[in-house]
Amino acid sequence: MIQRAFKISIKAVNKNITASENAMGVLLTSRTEKINKNAFRVAKIACKLVNSRIAGIFGPQDKLTANYVQSMCDTLDIPYIAARWDSKSKHSNGINLYPHPNMLSTVFHDLIKEYKWQKYAILYDNTDGLIRISRLLKLPGGCTISAMAFHLGSGPNFRQTIKEVKISDYRNIIIDCSHDILSSVLKQAQQVGILSEKYRVIVTSLDLQTLDLEPYQYSGVNLTGVRLINPQSPIVQRILQSRSLNWNLTNGSHLKVEPALAYDAVQLFASGYARLRDSVEGNLKKLFCNGTEVWGHGSSLSNYMRNEQINGLSGMIKFDTAGFRTEFQLDIVHLGYQGLRKIGTWETNVGIQWDPRHRIPEVNDEKSLRDKHFLVMISLVCSSIIFVS
Repeated sequence: MIQRAFKISIKAVNKNITASENAMGVLLTSRTEKINKNAFRVAKIACKLVNSRIAGIFGPQDKLTANYVQSMCDTLDIPYIAARWDSKSKHSNGINLYPHPNMLSTVFHDLIKEYKWQKYAILYDNTDGLIRISRLLKLPGGCTISAMAFHLGSGPNFRQTIKEVKISDYRNIIIDCSHDILSSVLKQAQQVGILSEKYRVIVTSLDLQTLDLEPYQYSGVNLTGVRLINPQSPIVQRILQSRSLNWNLTNGSHLKVEPALAYDAVQLFASGYARLRDSVEGNLKKLFCNGTEVWGHGSSLSNYMRNEQINGLSGMIKFDTAGFRTEFQLDIVHLGYQGLRKIGTWETNVGIQWDPRHRIPEVNDEKSLRDKHFLVMISLVCSSIIFVS
């Protein structure tokens, strides 16, 4: 779907369906390559690409091969554009549209503070999850007394780890795992019994809304998540419903973050390239990985892109002075009987703003009689009087 979104965005730019007026009239030609995690093969393909007069490289998504491609782009002064979570974001010609990892950790830190969680368990699946947990626990100003991390393991059976969480008697749980296994983790969590009214759960995946959550709507669990893509956004609806682009998506809630960012990345590139074209003279160069010549305009193009502000599928896209996407807005969503419902927003430099109609769950809600259902049994018996002399 990422490659499809990339091609759709190229098509949109060439049809003047753009996120910025600056990109009107820009014509882009794309070339896509199928790659695996073989570093040698990726290097060979990347060198072939730069030899064909390019102005930028998008991807790959795999972090190991991506690091090689970014290093090559830096050496040859070619912009590298990414759309993935990266724990080692660094200042270079590279641009990453994925929200900065430190700011994402701040989002969940703020939620924990709002919910007044002092004890909670964290379920994670890989090294990236462990890094996110570490950043979360290091943030200042928290009220955490006890937090324990549980590694889900390689799967596909995660029940043993989930049972350990249940036995440990943590009622507050954070689930941090890849979208690929999230559906299985939630299903097994329900089977084990930690998706019930006794538990409060935060899911960190920005793609939570793309899952079928109907099996958990009536479980009573207090489940909170976040989303970067607002399916009710006029921009999202307009772009997805455009007949000329052929998204084949019936609902914006089915759009995952990385394809959306791939679309936005092309739009950002087109806008930046238009500014470069209007300000400097020069053509694209045929470059060689083992040569000494560089393009010479890559840094300028990267700076133009960083200085752009466009409204895309992932909301307002803007970068800080270091070139990172630290300013963004997320919707906070809650799972109820009617499905996922927006209950607030989180925004950089603002924090959490709750919907006035939403009641923040209290720490001792499980001890409260609020919203509880009781079964009252009445037994009808014959009355009698015993006389004692």
